[in-house]
Amino acid sequence: MKQHRFKLDLLFLIFVLTIAKIIFLYHYTIDNFETSLYLNSFLGVFVIYALANKLKGKKIKLLLRIYTIISVLLFLDLLYFDYFGFMPSVTDLMFIGQVGTVKRSVIRVLKPMYLVMLIDLIPLYYFIKFKKVKLKFNKEDSSLTVPICLIVIILMVMVLPSSENGTFVFNRYGVFSYHMYDFYDNTIGNFDKEVDKKITYQGYVNGIGKEGKYFGVAENRNIIVIQLESFQNFLINHYYRGQELTPNLNRILRKDSLYFDRFYQQVGTGNTSDCEFITSNSMHSLGRKSIFKEYPENSFYSLYNILDKKGYSTTILHGYESDFWNREEIYPSLGIDKFISLKNFEKKEMISFGLSDEVFFDQSVKYIKELKEPYYAKLITLTSHHPYVLPESEKELILADEHKETLFGDYLQTIHYTDKQLGKFIEGIKRKGLYENSLIIFYGDHAGLYPSNEENKKVLSEYFGYEYNYDEAMNIPLIYHIPGSNIKEKNSIVGGQIDYMPTLLNLLGIVEDKGILFGQDLNNSNNGFVANQYYIPEGSFIDDEKMFIMSEDGIFENSKAWDLKTRKPIDIHKCKEGYEKALEQIEASKYIITNNEIKNIIK
Repeated sequence: MKQHRFKLDLLFLIFVLTIAKIIFLYHYTIDNFETSLYLNSFLGVFVIYALANKLKGKKIKLLLRIYTIISVLLFLDLLYFDYFGFMPSVTDLMFIGQVGTVKRSVIRVLKPMYLVMLIDLIPLYYFIKFKKVKLKFNKEDSSLTVPICLIVIILMVMVLPSSENGTFVFNRYGVFSYHMYDFYDNTIGNFDKEVDKKITYQGYVNGIGKEGKYFGVAENRNIIVIQLESFQNFLINHYYRGQELTPNLNRILRKDSLYFDRFYQQVGTGNTSDCEFITSNSMHSLGRKSIFKEYPENSFYSLYNILDKKGYSTTILHGYESDFWNREEIYPSLGIDKFISLKNFEKKEMISFGLSDEVFFDQSVKYIKELKEPYYAKLITLTSHHPYVLPESEKELILADEHKETLFGDYLQTIHYTDKQLGKFIEGIKRKGLYENSLIIFYGDHAGLYPSNEENKKVLSEYFGYEYNYDEAMNIPLIYHIPGSNIKEKNSIVGGQIDYMPTLLNLLGIVEDKGILFGQDLNNSNNGFVANQYYIPEGSFIDDEKMFIMSEDGIFENSKAWDLKTRKPIDIHKCKEGYEKALEQIEASKYIITNNEIKNIIK
C-alpha cells in the first residue's frame, strides 16, 4: 500500500509561523499598534528567509535553524518583558549565564501560553526527520531577491541612529528593528558618543556637602549601611491585616532618625549594582547597560575616595558570589578597600540563591567588629530577592486567601523575615559596642513589585484601592539613624538615589568641591526632582507635585502625568521643562561615564 504524504512548502510555513509568533508577542507587549510596526515586522521576516533561501547548501536544515533561533529569541523577549516590563538588550542576553542564579524568578513568571513560541518546534523537527512531510521549494527564484532585500535592510538601518532609544524603536518599528538598533547601540554606537558640550557635565561640577542644616551631626562616626533588597517604602509603618510588617525599622524611626519617605529608585539594567553605583557616585546609571559590567576600569571619584581622604576604611559585605555583576573587578576602581563575599562566610543556611539574611547579619557583626576605625561598612541583603522564596518555617504572616500563592503574599513574608533579622543585627552591634558611635543608614535598592507585571498590578490596585503605578512602586525608604542625636524628622521632599551621597556628606561635615554632583543635599534643598529611565522611558521624572511618564512611542504629546496627591491627570505641557531637565541630566551622566571624563574633571 502506498504511503500518503502531505506536500508542504517549508519556506511559506515558517514564514507564516514566524509572523504569527511576532503578533503573539505584540499582543502581550504593545498597547498602541502602528502601521510601521507591522510593515517593518513583515519586511524583516521576508528579508531573513529570502536571503537564507538564496544560500547554497542544505536549505532545510538552515531554514529550521534560523526559525529555531528566532523562536527562542521571541520566547526570551516575551519572558523578559513579563519580568521587567520592557525588551531585553543584547547585553542582557549576553549575561544570560547568570539566569541560573535566578531561575526560580524565571519559572515564576513563565506562563504556559508562552510555550507557544517553542512548542511547534518538536512536531516540525519530527515530521521533517521522519519524512512525514514532503517539502518543496519554488524553483523560479527571482534574481531581484537580493537587491530588494538589501534595499529594505538599508532603509531599516537608516532609521535606527536617529531613533531616541530602544523602547521607542520597538513600539514603532517592531522586534527586528529593535534588536538591530540595540545591537548598533551596544557595538558601533559605543564608538560614536559625541555629545553637545552644552548638555554634558557643565553645571554639575558643584560643591558637595556645603554647610547647612544638620551639618556635621554625624562627624567622625563609623558608618554602617544596610542596602535592603527589593524594599519599597509602603512597607514602613504599614499593617497587613493587623500585623506590623516592619516592626524593627519602625522602632528605629521613632528616635534619632531622619526619614525620607519620598525617595525613589533610579536604577538601570544593573538593578542592585546600579544602586550601589548611583548612591556612591551621585551619577545616573546607563539605563540599558551595566556600569559594573561595561566600565570596570574607568576612573571614578566616588564617596569611597572622599571617605578615604578622611581616614575611613571601606568594606562591602554581601552573601553571594564575588564575581556576580562583576563586583570584584570594579570595586577597586571605586576605591573600596575590602569585599567580603560568600566565600568568606560560613554557609550555614542558604535561601533561594544566596546566604540567608539571618546567617549573613549574624556573621557580619563579627566582621564589622574587626574593621579599622573609622569605617564605612555596607551590607547588601539578599533573602527578599524575587521570587521571594522562604522556608515555610520562616513564614510568620497570616495571609488572606486571595494573597496566598501570589508574588504579593510571598513578598510580604520575605520582607517581614528580613526586618526580623535586621532587628537581631541591631541588637548584635549593640552587644559588641558598635551602635552608639555609628551612623546607621537604611535604604531600598529598587522595587520588588513592578506594575508591569499583570498580577502585581491587579493585586496591589485592589489592595490599595487605587491604580498601582510606578510612583508607588519606585518609592523606596531612606533612613539616616544617628544614635544619641535626638533628631526625629520625616522629610517629604522628593529625592532620588543620586541624592544619597551629598546628603550623607553634609551629615558627616565633609565639604568637597572637587567631584561631580548630580544629586543634592535633601536636608538643605527646597525643591525635589528625580530623573528616571529604564523601567519607564527616559525623560520621565518625579518632582514634589507630579509624576510624568514619557510615552513609549517617543511622542511627547502621548505621554501621561498625574498629581501625586490627588492622582488625577494633569496637562502634560506643564511637564516640558522637567522632561528636558531629566534628559539633560541623564545624557550628561552618560557622557561622563562612557568617555571616562572623571579623570579630566578632578585632575
